[in-house]
Formats: sequence, C-alpha cells, structure tokens
Amino acid sequence: MGHRTGIYVRISDDREGRELGVTRQEEDTRALCDRDGDVVVDVYKDNDISASTRSRKERPGYKRMLEDARTGRITKIVAYTSGRLTRRPREHEDQIDLAVNHGTIFKYVASPSFDLNTAAGRRIARTLAANDAGEAEDISERIIRSQLQMAEAGLPRGGKRPYGYGPDGMAVREDEHEVIREAAGRVLAGESLRSICLSLDQRGIPTALKSGRWDPNSLRAILLRPRNVGLVVYQGEILGPAKWEPVFRPGEEEIWHAVCALLEDPSRSTTLSRERKHLGTSLYLCGVCDDGTPVRITNNKGETAYRCKNFGHLVRTAKPIDDFVERLAVARLRRADAVALLKPREAGVDLHALRTQATAIRVRLEELDDELDDGEITKANWTRRTERLKERLSKISDQLAVASPVNALADLAGDPAVAERWYGREEDRSDGLSVSRRDAAIRALMTVTLLPLGRVGRLPKGAPELRPGSVRIDWHESH
Repeated sequence: MGHRTGIYVRISDDREGRELGVTRQEEDTRALCDRDGDVVVDVYKDNDISASTRSRKERPGYKRMLEDARTGRITKIVAYTSGRLTRRPREHEDQIDLAVNHGTIFKYVASPSFDLNTAAGRRIARTLAANDAGEAEDISERIIRSQLQMAEAGLPRGGKRPYGYGPDGMAVREDEHEVIREAAGRVLAGESLRSICLSLDQRGIPTALKSGRWDPNSLRAILLRPRNVGLVVYQGEILGPAKWEPVFRPGEEEIWHAVCALLEDPSRSTTLSRERKHLGTSLYLCGVCDDGTPVRITNNKGETAYRCKNFGHLVRTAKPIDDFVERLAVARLRRADAVALLKPREAGVDLHALRTQATAIRVRLEELDDELDDGEITKANWTRRTERLKERLSKISDQLAVASPVNALADLAGDPAVAERWYGREEDRSDGLSVSRRDAAIRALMTVTLLPLGRVGRLPKGAPELRPGSVRIDWHESH
C-alpha cells in the first residue's frame, strides 16, 4: 500500500541558470510517486525563496509541510533533490527528528535516498547537508563578488525593475521619468505624498508592477533614490557615477537634493499617512497676537472654525474665510501677468554647504537619541537641545526649498483653466487640487491674517457671511 505523500517544490532567485522550474519539479516528483504507488495528499510550494544558509526569508510551504508530517497528515516527503528541501544543516536535523519520532520517509528524484532511521543513513544525510551548505555559500559569495564588480562599473545588478527604467535597469522609460519629475516638483510645492499617490491612481498611471495602487512609502523611496541623479549605491554606500541616464539631467540635480532635504527632515512632517482636511490650519495667522502665530481647527457651536493656536481670543467660522481666500488666489492666478509671480532661483546660496550643515544636524539628532537611551542626558536636556537643532534644520530646509528651481506656482500661473484645476468638477472636489497643494500656492501669493469681529452680536439675516475688513491680505511681491 502506498504512502500519504507530500511533494515539495521550490525555486529561488536563479542568477546562474542552474535551478529547475517549479512545474518541472512537480511533474518529475509526481511521476516518482506514481511508480511507488503513493497517494499525493498535497503539494507544498515556495517560489523565489532560497533554502541556503544565508537566506532569512521564511518558507511557508516548507513550514506547513513539516507540521503536516508531525500531525500524521502525510507520512512521506518527496522532492526533486535533497537540496530542494534544504541546504541548512539545522533543518536537516529537523528532518532526522521527523524520521526518528514520526517515521517520516524522504525520497528524491535526482538525489540518493537513504533511511534516516539508521545511523548510516543519518551519517550520509549530515555529510550531504554539509556539502549542500558549502555549495550554497560558494554560490552566494560568487554572486556578491559579481554584484560588487557590476556596481563598481556603474552597471545595475539585476533584481526587480526600477521604476523609470526597463527590466535591464538601463533602458529609459521617459513616461515614468516624467512621473518622477512631476512628483518631485509637487513635493517641493508643498503637496503631500499621499495626495500625489491619489492623483496618480485617479489618472490611471501604473506602478512598476503594473498592478496595485501607488503607496506613499514606495513613492518616497523612488524619489530618494541616488539612481535618479546617476549614482550607484552598493550596500548603502555611493560608489560613483552610473552608466544609465539619470532622471534629473545635468543642471537639475538640485531638484533631487531639495526633495531629499524635505523628505528626510525629521522636523518636517512628510504627511505619509493622511491628507490635511482644512485649508487654514497653520496657514492663516492670528491678528490678535499679530506675531506670526498660526490658527488651528476647532468646533464652535457645531461649526468648523479657526482659533488662535495659543489662546482663545480669536475664533472665526472656517468656510466663508476659505471661500474668500480661494477666490482671491484663483483670480490672481488667472491674470495674464501671473507669470511674473514665478520667482527665479535664489542666487548666491551655497547649496553644498547647506546640505552639509543639514547632514551634520541629523547626525547630531541621532547621537542625542542614543545619549537619551543610554541615560547620559536627561529628558529635559534632550528636549531643549533637539528643539534647538530642529529649528535650525527647518530653516536650512526652507533655504534649500527656496533655492530650488521649482516654484509652487509654476504650473498654475497664467493658466486660463486654473479655476477648473483648482476646484475640480466633482462636487466633493476630489479631482481638484489637494489641500496641501492649495496651501503651497496661497503661501506663495499672500499672507492671510484673521482679525477679531468684536462684540457686535449675531449678524442680521441677509448680511454677508464674511464681514469686510475681518481678514487682512498681505500680497507678496509682484501681486
């Protein structure tokens, strides 16, 4: 009578062309089971997962198979070779335990089979396990040497297709390059990563995998790649120039550096998880304090309102103010002379020095975190010093953003269709500009200060929602 058999098939990332495909493995192992008169209970598969001593990926198929053997669901395991099951000596010991304690039988298509219930069989298994482990480590070392040589030559090292390039990592996909440049510009204009991802999804722009939705963390990783400016990275270190064409061409590198400064700045939120809902939060200023203090959102008798961030001496209903400010912004951007709003890149700024200072501050912030963890400084001392450093880092990031050749109004100023782009066509404005994008444009145009209404009681019926003089607009240059 045949055994209740489990077939195990596996294929790892085969860089040397030596491995058998999963389909071929299953066909040959099933043929062996048929010859032995065994009943195939299940087929356990692990794709693109190595069984070598260096691999740290879990093998769910292999793990499930061992558990089924322990519970008695299967009494025999068949694989193409012993190396298909494992190349780790420790896992070979698990197989020996299965044979000794549960009577599990192991058989292979292209490897010698032996009885693990005998001392001789176990000795052969352990010898083969050591050889398999050594072979796997030899292959790994050859791959590592090959990858280093390719990196030093400025060539890609294989793996998944990088967004913006073909499967070989060299051929340019210009449409994807344009997406990266667009996303970089939108980040520098103040838009959140989540908002950009939603926009790309709505426009039907595919990811590198051609399936699934855009993810803020993935987009952030794409934008931060040194590959974008033609640099090769190996194990976290930049080795030198690459052979492929960069996303940001010569003269545009500062765009990438400015994006990195914004996305890596610990003092600045990158809004990965959610998009702002209210336009005036941190944008409008309190006219009572009149010292640059921003307002925050609150609830005032069931209505969304803005109030001073620090005190309760200013509370204003949000909607009429937002409507008023947005109408002003759109009207200004529609004017024929709006292109005069585009500021040229700030001259005389030492970008290299600023980036060096920013890097030094980030390193110091990490050191302070370690000192706090080790008990070398108090929490109060840590707070005081980190706040001071973050304030300096924020100022440097602002300087880098201003010096970048990207302007928050670059694609809006002078556009006759700016109103449609701003508000969108949908009632919920889901196809219009995001809150963070509108925030960036308004900041570039004007400073908005909310003034108190005074003790005048409830507005009479039919009175305008926004009282004249209750919002102060200070236009920036070239308004």
